[in-house]
Amino acid sequence: MCQDQRFAGPQYQFAALMLEGSVFAGRRTVSFAWAITGTTHPTPNPIPIPRTAPIANSFKCVHPPRFDSHVWNPSLKYAQHTLLYSEIMLGLPPEYEIRTARLLLRCKHSGDAPLLKHAVDMSLAHLQPWMPWAMNEPSELSVIEERIARFQRDFLSGEDRAYGIFNPGGTEILGGAALHSRIGPGALEIGYWLRADCTGRGLATEAVAALTHTGFVVLGASRIEIHCDPKNVRSARVPERLEFHLQEIRIADTRSPAGESRDTMIWALSAEAYLANGSKLEASIEATGKSA
Repeated sequence: MCQDQRFAGPQYQFAALMLEGSVFAGRRTVSFAWAITGTTHPTPNPIPIPRTAPIANSFKCVHPPRFDSHVWNPSLKYAQHTLLYSEIMLGLPPEYEIRTARLLLRCKHSGDAPLLKHAVDMSLAHLQPWMPWAMNEPSELSVIEERIARFQRDFLSGEDRAYGIFNPGGTEILGGAALHSRIGPGALEIGYWLRADCTGRGLATEAVAALTHTGFVVLGASRIEIHCDPKNVRSARVPERLEFHLQEIRIADTRSPAGESRDTMIWALSAEAYLANGSKLEASIEATGKSA
């Protein structure tokens, strides 16, 4: 990790790197301590890592530019090395956390379990007609904690990326969204839901717009799809607003959560179409009016 040869000798090999992260007013702060020649010398102040790399004008990801500089302070006897945020935080991928104008999208943490339980439990009548997983709710808090741990493992492995949709301060879960890699090589499927009291404000459109951009620009997907029940009119408005194309309607190809035969709308967008016309996506989330 130490690229400056002045600090590449064995006397500067660190034995441990301690990280402590916290979020204050839209900035994440990381504190380090280096163990040099057997002694740990902490930096006198935390090092602020701002969100500085835009995914697009409306979206920002916790993925600041790389700094390969070292600062050596002989009086304090510590080496300070700032590097890519996702490398500092134990290899977190750049898509781990995304901000839009009104939302924070990130992989859920164990401490989010009470927020997730509250969001789901208050929305069961709203979710159960459309979401099969909602038929098994409410769940005990311990079950939700185990579920979140699985979400984290899948996210970090790249197998599946499930996000919580939070208010900007991260104190409330307003819904959930995901980038699923279950529809074939190079393709992603976006799923989403909102808390019952958060519909009608364009929040689903805003979240899906951010994930669409992330899927194409950050993850390099060639195609993104959204699958929904034709009867779920609010849900179908989201891909329509974002200029996905209705590729097909599969007749009676699955069952509803209640066990009835159900059709499925397949909305699709290619990377070529998105990159050629991406400005309309940003305009769509800034437009006034109601959506899912």
